[in-house]
Order: sequence, then structure tokens, then C-alpha cells
Amino acid sequence: MASREFGLITPLHAQKMRPSPLVYGFPITFAPLRAKANTGLFPIPPGLSGDDLWNAKDDQADRTLRHLLGESAEAARIPFDQVAYVDALAYGTRKQRFLLAIAGCQKPRMDILPQGEDMDRLKELMRSFGITAEPQWYRVVYN
Repeated sequence: MASREFGLITPLHAQKMRPSPLVYGFPITFAPLRAKANTGLFPIPPGLSGDDLWNAKDDQADRTLRHLLGESAEAARIPFDQVAYVDALAYGTRKQRFLLAIAGCQKPRMDILPQGEDMDRLKELMRSFGITAEPQWYRVVYN
């Protein structure tokens, strides 16, 4: 399913649009992602310090986030380019979040979201990474 076929907005494209569109996704916090990475996904080699440790932590975070993007697209059976990380405000509030977005559009549309088992697999994947918040609509924040 290509996102253009249905007039959907990929989350990365949404960041460039005016007026600010909506994206649907999961709020991400880094502590559980780092814990998952340290438990065997992308461990940091022992004995590092200073700049080497800092660079290893940055690399670990980047690799973990990219891994989660790919796994999310696969779990929800959506195109890889339909999944992205964006800064957004919870819909109807001013609370800013960093989130893994899986869909974008100008107004909330439930018909464009993964349904049934696809959404269940995606939520299970998020839980396995320590992300327990339910997905919801957010308004994209511009830098």
C-alpha cells in the first residue's frame, strides 16, 4: 500500500507542511529504549570512557531508533516510509512529545491506521521496547 495511493501524508512530509498536519503515533521515551539496547540488542562495549563512551551511546541510540522504525513498519504491515520520528503536540493539548508516527493527514482519520492484528502486533512490539503509552493523534511541531 503506497501512501500516495490514498492521499496520505507520510510523517516526514508532514513536518514540512503548512498548516501543521496531524500524525498518529506512540510517544517515545529514551530510558526504556536504552535499557532494551543494553540487554543485547546493541550493547555498548565495556571499558569505554570519555568521547568514546559518548560516541558509543549516540551510535546505540541511533541504531536502536532505526531498528524500531523497521520493526514497526513490518509489524503493522505498512510501508517503511510511512513510519518516522517527529516532534508533535498531543492533539487538543500543548504537551510536546517525541513520537514514532505511523500515519499523517490533515484531520483524524481512523481508516488510514493499522487495524486489528496489525495494530495488536505494533502495540506488542512497542511494549517489548518498554513503550506502554497508547498511540494517539498529535499535531506536528515545526522547528
